[in-house]
Amino acid sequence: MDAVFYLDKALIHKGQNQLILRMSAQRGFLHLSHPISHIAVNIYNDPTHALLNHYWLSILPFGAFVLAAIYLGVLSVFQKNRKTIIFLSLMSLFAACQLLIETSRGFMAYLYPFHEIRLVLITLFSYAFGLCLFSHIVYRFVKKHHSKMIVSCAFISLVSIMISDGYDLKAALGIITPAIFSLVICTFYAFKKTPNAFSYSIALIIFFALFSISPSLFLDRYFYYVVASLLLFLFVQQAIDLSQQRKIHEAEKARADHLQLIIEQNQEKANPASLKVKGAGKIDIIAIDQIAYCKGAGDYVEIVKTDNSTILYSGSLKELEESLPALFLKVHRSYIVNTSKIISLDRSPMGTGKLSLDNQLSVPVSRRIMPKVRESLA
Repeated sequence: MDAVFYLDKALIHKGQNQLILRMSAQRGFLHLSHPISHIAVNIYNDPTHALLNHYWLSILPFGAFVLAAIYLGVLSVFQKNRKTIIFLSLMSLFAACQLLIETSRGFMAYLYPFHEIRLVLITLFSYAFGLCLFSHIVYRFVKKHHSKMIVSCAFISLVSIMISDGYDLKAALGIITPAIFSLVICTFYAFKKTPNAFSYSIALIIFFALFSISPSLFLDRYFYYVVASLLLFLFVQQAIDLSQQRKIHEAEKARADHLQLIIEQNQEKANPASLKVKGAGKIDIIAIDQIAYCKGAGDYVEIVKTDNSTILYSGSLKELEESLPALFLKVHRSYIVNTSKIISLDRSPMGTGKLSLDNQLSVPVSRRIMPKVRESLA
């Protein structure tokens, strides 16, 4: 595409010179309204040198796009709302492919026929990126009719690409048209006070503002940095959503565990259960409500009863924990306590704690397990 022709110095005379170029038409599969954009006479310089001045920095967003595509693709396998994450991964992938094709003219002097393939690929990847952006927004905010909305956007975007003149405009419309529909959806849900819809709207408005400043240079130079920023914003929003979902899940689990604890406590009062304890050559049967706490001691466990007597259990604390009902809570790596015997919880400034039991004994609580203990006793 970017070619250099040498001029014989013997042909150049002092004063005015007339330069005549004889060129043949390129009969490719595309019709370009402006096949020649620039002709200049200057001291020789490799055409890729000037292009690399603003392309070499694109290595940074390219690496970010690739890493984001891989990370989000793997993350989507383990998440329930995987469709929003998958579309983020695809956006990163298509942005990386478009960036690679766009910057190819700065890294290699390819023959002109490849330019037509390059233009088609740039348009195709921009169109795919735009649709993935719209699809992410749809699955993020809209509750139903996802497929119909995506197909409609794909059709309208494709028509706008086909009727437009010039492949720079086609590539721009491949992204801008779905982004406009995305902004409409985000604005609509922002007025409905849907969480995060307003921030999405602001991000898209900034995207359009940056595009409108210099449309001619936007796709060639600034687009990938803007897209990298947009993907970073979407990535942060997705991370916030995942964090909120994790907190909700943990809260629901804590409530379920607390309810199970209450149920087992009530069942224990109605029908006291017992535990078989294998000791040295004998088996002791202990009523569950007689156990105050259990303390790990190497290869055996000390079971402390409410009357302060102790029975040795031949086995690990983990094995004993599996045999105990849910009303027993592990509060330290070496202690399991009967929650029905707890009177109070005292927390120290260091983050550790101490449980006071109704038999005037106390059990330490580790700093790591303290939040779980406080939730269980709430």
